[in-house]
Amino acid sequence: MLDAVCNQDPSISTFYTRSTMPAATAPPFWKHAMSTIPARIERLPYSSFHRKLLWLGGLGYVFDAMDAAVLAFMLPVLRNQWRA
Repeated sequence: MLDAVCNQDPSISTFYTRSTMPAATAPPFWKHAMSTIPARIERLPYSSFHRKLLWLGGLGYVFDAMDAAVLAFMLPVLRNQWRA
């Protein structure tokens, strides 16, 4: 009796066992596709495309930091010249 599930409707007193329980419906196609996309990405090998992306992102980070550093060094000098 432990594997029996009582129906939620109190007016019906039938019990479903594992063998007589209705079969579960399949999930929608988009849920299956969404669960396989991360798995597919994880299976992809590390290639030259990924190295290029890594270099491009790194160069963008370096140039952005260099821009901020140049402004940090130039602004005090330009501020003094602007007031003079």
